[in-house]
Amino acid sequence: MQSRLTLTLDSTERNALRMLARQEYREIRQQAAVIIRDELMRRGLLQADPVPVVTALPAEDLKQNSNSPLTNP
Repeated sequence: MQSRLTLTLDSTERNALRMLARQEYREIRQQAAVIIRDELMRRGLLQADPVPVVTALPAEDLKQNSNSPLTNP
């Protein structure tokens, strides 16, 4: 089961997250989920799954979604 969280980021943090998401071909929300998941695993609070939960978007999907409010500041 998945849950939604609302995060408040300042503009610098949001821009950094957006840049990282683009570098890794992910939607910004997926990138935030990856960062949180990685940190929970690093701290030993979450066990690694054999199959990744969040997958990267193909580059053409990012290009199509570049005008979406989720990918633009």
